[in-house]
Amino acid sequence: MHLLAPSAAALRSVAPALGHAVTVGAVNLKAATNLNSRLAESSQALEEFSQNPVATLGLEDLTQTLEVGNPLLAGIAPAQTVCNYFTLAFRNVASLEAESIGVGTVARAGFVLAPEGPNNEGFPSSGPANGPSTQLKEKGSTAIVDNNHVHVNNYPNVGGPGQPKVCEAGNESYIPGQEVIGNVPAASVSSNREITSRTTNLFGEPYPAATLQALGEKGGTAK
Repeated sequence: MHLLAPSAAALRSVAPALGHAVTVGAVNLKAATNLNSRLAESSQALEEFSQNPVATLGLEDLTQTLEVGNPLLAGIAPAQTVCNYFTLAFRNVASLEAESIGVGTVARAGFVLAPEGPNNEGFPSSGPANGPSTQLKEKGSTAIVDNNHVHVNNYPNVGGPGQPKVCEAGNESYIPGQEVIGNVPAASVSSNREITSRTTNLFGEPYPAATLQALGEKGGTAK
C-alpha cells in the first residue's frame, strides 16, 4: 500500500481529465460502431465496382494515358521546378504592361534586321548561316561585323532526365564567329537561375504587410 501512495496522490489531479476522456470516448465509440456496420456495405460496393468491365476499361485507359504522358511531363516539369521558367514568363509578360513611361504603360517591341551575308536568316537560304560576314561596322569603314552565324537552340537543357543540371535558355554564352545549333556545353552556361517569391512584386519589391497577410504569408512578413 505504501508503494501505491504516490500513484493515488497523482490520481486526484488527473481524475477530471480521465473522466472527460471516458465521457467523450463513449460517444466516439458509439459512432465508431455505426461506422463498422457500414464498412461491410462499402466493401461490397467497392468489390462490385472493381468487377465492372466499364470501370476496368476506364482504369486501363487512364493507365495508358499516364504512361504516354509521363515522359512529356518528366521533360516539362524541370523547366519550372528547376529553372522557374513558367513563373518568370508570366511575370515578365505582366511587367510589359506595368512599367510606366510617364504617360501610361506600353508593351515594347522592336525589329532587329537580319545580318548581311550568304544564307543569312532574313532570306531563303540553302543552309544554316555560317559566314562569311559582309556587314560593315559603320559607313565608310572597312571593319566587318562578324555576325552572319546562326545561333539556335530549340530544346535547351533544363535539368530534365539525362540532361545536365543547368538552366540553358537565356543563359548560354554567345560564341561569336561560328555556327551554333543545339545545346552548348554545360560549362558555357552561366549559373543565373532566378527564383521568384510570393512576398515580392513584379519589380522584386516586398509587398506591404496587409498584402502579405492576404496572400497567406504567416504573420504578414516574408518567410
